[in-house]
Amino acid sequence: NPWQLISTPYMDDSPVAPNKKQIVAFGLFAGIFLGLASAIYADKYSGLIYSLKEFKSSLKYNFLKEIDLNKTETWEDSINMLGQNISQSKINKLGIALVNSSNFEEVKKFTKALSKSMTNVNIVTSNKLMDLSSCEDIILLVSKGKVKKSELVEFKDKCQLLKKPLLGWIYDNTGIQNLS
Repeated sequence: NPWQLISTPYMDDSPVAPNKKQIVAFGLFAGIFLGLASAIYADKYSGLIYSLKEFKSSLKYNFLKEIDLNKTETWEDSINMLGQNISQSKINKLGIALVNSSNFEEVKKFTKALSKSMTNVNIVTSNKLMDLSSCEDIILLVSKGKVKKSELVEFKDKCQLLKKPLLGWIYDNTGIQNLS
């Protein structure tokens, strides 16, 4: 009879396939690799600048100071010294140019501290360069991870068209906060 068993059936304790541990390990490493690769790709092509070194290579203006706008105590002395130097140079109106800055509360604190050290100087803060056209000098404030290279190029072009001297630039290394 063709349907008759030749030998007794035998079943091994460990299955031949699928190898669950191998599938889980492969999935884990593939997920880590693809996640890392997509994060690097998104970072590279977002155009955002995250490091002081990148800003220095993009901005050929005078670098004034690296600050963390959230830590007032670390930059107050430097701002006072900067304010004294500006006051001595007989500037009446100073512009603070913001390039895509979203931490306006911290910028207000910074401007207020700068105003205290320069009582005879009017300070105008704006993210539109045209608003600063009446200023004698301009300081650029850039923030880590919030400014694109294209925005810096556009700022430099507009600054040349405006023909206003740029006193220098300040780098805000405040970490990127959750926007929730």
